[in-house]
Amino acid sequence: DPESAAAMRLLSAARSRALREAIGEERARNKARAAARAEAMALELALVEAAEKSAETASPEEFEQLCADYHALSVHNENLKTRFMAARYRFFCAQQQRLARREAESRERQLAGELTLRLENLKDSGNWKLIRQVIESWNRAGLNNAPGAVEFVERFNTLAGELSRKAQVLQQAYSLAMQTAQKVLAEYENMVKSGVLPPAEQRQALLAELEGAAENLSELPFAEADNLFHSVLIRHRIQFCLQ
Repeated sequence: DPESAAAMRLLSAARSRALREAIGEERARNKARAAARAEAMALELALVEAAEKSAETASPEEFEQLCADYHALSVHNENLKTRFMAARYRFFCAQQQRLARREAESRERQLAGELTLRLENLKDSGNWKLIRQVIESWNRAGLNNAPGAVEFVERFNTLAGELSRKAQVLQQAYSLAMQTAQKVLAEYENMVKSGVLPPAEQRQALLAELEGAAENLSELPFAEADNLFHSVLIRHRIQFCLQ
């Protein structure tokens, strides 16, 4: 009898067992979905952290692969996506900075090579004005501390130091010669003003003193020295005409 009490109990038990099984299956499916979501989020988090860690050091190929792997994910967490895009922006900024540094180092290398070659070509010219300009250009550009100029720093500074020491010696000789020339010129001017013609030996001694002072000035063709020595010779010719 399907409507007997025993039949009703069996039907109730069957329904309860089916309900429990359905609930168990739903729980299993929920658990599997949660595990899949956790696994997907863990994978996404790993890619995000890898992008953040290598944003400033990765090569373009490496970071492009990270981007491809990230975009291949079926779903994306909004917070993690924001972090990944921030890392991607840092990567592009780092690439721009790296490119700018390479270009700056290339310019530094080119300028350092040109100034070094120019200084080497001028070392025996005696053109101290141009030599000073080249050294000043090097210092003004800060090439001693420039990464792109490393291969030229020692070569340039060694030659610049030698030329600077030589210029200092010549400058001392120039100063001494100028003092001597000024003294000789003053004596000639006194002769002209006094109207008294000194002996030729005295005048020749003055010229000899001037000549001796000028011997070391062959590498320093300063206009000031030329003008001063020319003034002395004019005074000497005036004296010669008076004689």
